[in-house]
Amino acid sequence: MRMITALYRLVERTFFHSLLRKILGCMLPIFAMLLVLSAYTLHLARTLSALAAKGALGSPEAQALLARAETLAFAIPALALVLGTGAFITFHLSVALPLRKIATTIQGGDFSRDITLETHDEIRGLADGFNRFAGEIRNILDHSKRLGLSIAVGSTRTTKLASDAASDAQHQGQLSERITRTSQEVAEAVGDVAQVTGRVADSTLENLEAARATRIDLAEAGTGMAATHDRLVDFAELVARLNERSERISDVVRLIEGVAGQTKLLALNASIEAAHAGEAGKGFAVVADEVRKLSESVGEAAEEISHNLGGMLQDVARTSQGIQVLTADFQSTSTTLDRASEHFVKLVGDFEENTAQLTVATSSVKGISDTSAAIHRQAEDIRGLSAVAEERLQESTRFSTEMNRATEKLLELVSRFRTGTGELESVIHRATGWRDTLQARIQLLADRGVNVFDRDYRPVPDTNPQKFLTSYALVFAKELQPLFDEARKDLGSTYAVALDVNGYLAIHHAGVSEPMTGDPKVDLLKSRHQRIYFNVETEKRRSRNTEPFLFQTYMRDTGEILNDLSLPIHIAGKHWGAIVTGFNPDRFLQG
Repeated sequence: MRMITALYRLVERTFFHSLLRKILGCMLPIFAMLLVLSAYTLHLARTLSALAAKGALGSPEAQALLARAETLAFAIPALALVLGTGAFITFHLSVALPLRKIATTIQGGDFSRDITLETHDEIRGLADGFNRFAGEIRNILDHSKRLGLSIAVGSTRTTKLASDAASDAQHQGQLSERITRTSQEVAEAVGDVAQVTGRVADSTLENLEAARATRIDLAEAGTGMAATHDRLVDFAELVARLNERSERISDVVRLIEGVAGQTKLLALNASIEAAHAGEAGKGFAVVADEVRKLSESVGEAAEEISHNLGGMLQDVARTSQGIQVLTADFQSTSTTLDRASEHFVKLVGDFEENTAQLTVATSSVKGISDTSAAIHRQAEDIRGLSAVAEERLQESTRFSTEMNRATEKLLELVSRFRTGTGELESVIHRATGWRDTLQARIQLLADRGVNVFDRDYRPVPDTNPQKFLTSYALVFAKELQPLFDEARKDLGSTYAVALDVNGYLAIHHAGVSEPMTGDPKVDLLKSRHQRIYFNVETEKRRSRNTEPFLFQTYMRDTGEILNDLSLPIHIAGKHWGAIVTGFNPDRFLQG
C-alpha cells in the first residue's frame, strides 16, 4: 500500500500537478477508449459492408465479427466502469478530499492548525493561501481580542468614572440649587442692607449737620460761660471789697458805740456835777441830760447799725462763699463744657469720617448688591449647566455600558474562532473542563437527594453584608470548596466559584469564607460566602447566561476591575447557574 501511495504521489507530482492535468488524466483514458471503440466499430462496419457487397453476411467470418462486436458490447461498459471508477477515485483523492478538508476547516472556524495537503496543484496553492490567510486571521483575531479587552476595560472604567461624575454632577446640581437659593437670599439681604445703609447714610448726614450746629452752640456756650465766669470773678472781688468795707464800718460802729458810751458816762458825770452845782447847774444838767439822751440814741442807733451790719456781714460772707462755690462750679462746668466741646469737635470729625466711609460703604454695598445679583444669575446658569452635565454624563454612562456590551458580544463572536493562540482561548478551554467537572459533581449531589435547586434563601440574622442559608449550603461547603480552590489555582484566577441563577453563592474559596467579625469592611473581603451577588447588571447576566460562555468586564464590589468569564451549568437538563471565574485584565492584554 505504501508503494502504491508513493507511486501515486510520484506520478501526481510529476505528471498531474495541476487541476487541468488531473481532469485531463481522468478524461484521457475514457477518451482513448472511445477512440479505440470508434476505430474498431468503424473497422467492423467497413468489413461488414464489404461482406454484404459480396453477399457473404452469413459467412463464418461475418459471424466471427458479429461475435466480437457482441463481446465488445459487454466488455466496453465494464471497461468504461473501471476507467470511470478509477477516474472518480483519482478525482476524489486529488480534488474532492482536499477541497472537503479545506471546507471543513473553514466551516468549523478553526484557524488553529494549517491545512496540510499532499497534492501539488492549485488546490494546494489554495490551501497554502488559506494557511497564510489563517495566519493573518489568527493575528487579527488575537489583536481584536486584546483590543476588545482593552476597550472593555476602558469602557468599564469610563462607565465607572461617568457614573461617579454623574453622581458628582447630581450632587453639584443640588449644591448649585442651594447656592442659587442662598445667593438669592444674599442678594435680597444685601439689597435690604443697601436700603438700610442708604437710610443710615441720610440719617447720619442729618445728624452730622445737627452735630455741627451743636458744636457751634457749644462754642458759643463756652464763650458765654467764660464771660460769666469772668463776671463772677469780678463780682467775687466786689463782694470781697464790700466785706472789707463792712468790716471797716463795723469798726466805725464800735468806735461810735464807744464814743456813745463815753458820752453817756460824761453826761452822767455832768448831771452829777450839775446836781452838785444846784441852781447854777440846772442848765448844764439839762444839757447833760440831752447829751445823755443823745448818747443813748446814738448807742441804740449804733447797736442797731451794729446788729444790721452783723447780719449784712453774714449775708456778705454767705454771698462770698456762694460766689466762690458758684465760681468753682462755673469753673468746673466751663472745664466740662470745654472737654465736651473738644469731644464734640472730635465727634463731629468722627461723624464726618464715618459719613464719608458710610458713603463709600453705601456705594460698596450697592456694588455688592449688583454683584450678588450677578452671582445669583451665574448660580442659576451653573445649576442649569449642572443639570445638562448630569444628563450628558448619564447618557455617557449609557453609551459606555452599551459599548461594553457590544465589546463583550464582539469578544464572544471573535472567540468562537479557534486560533490555537492567545491566553483567553486557553483559559476558556480549561474553564470549560472545570465547568464539566463541577457540573458532574453537582449532578451527583442531586442524584444523592440534595435539593440543589433550593431557592428558599433564609436570611442569617445580624449579618452585614446580608448572608443567606439554603438546604445545600453546608454540603457545597464540604464537597465543592476543594474543587473551587483547585480550579482557581489551575486557572490562575481571582475566583472560580459556582453561582445559581439568582447569584447565590453557597461557599467561596478558603480564606474568604471566614466567620463574620462585625466589621463590614473586613467582612466584605474575608467573609464572601452565603451571599447573593445579583445587584449589578453584570452579576445578573453571568448567573443567567445560557450561551456557551459569557466574557464580561466589570468593577467588583471590592473596587477591582476584572474580566469575568461565565459558563452555564445544567443539572438534569435544567439551567442551574454558572461557574464564574475572574481574571486580571492585564493577563489577556499582553501579547
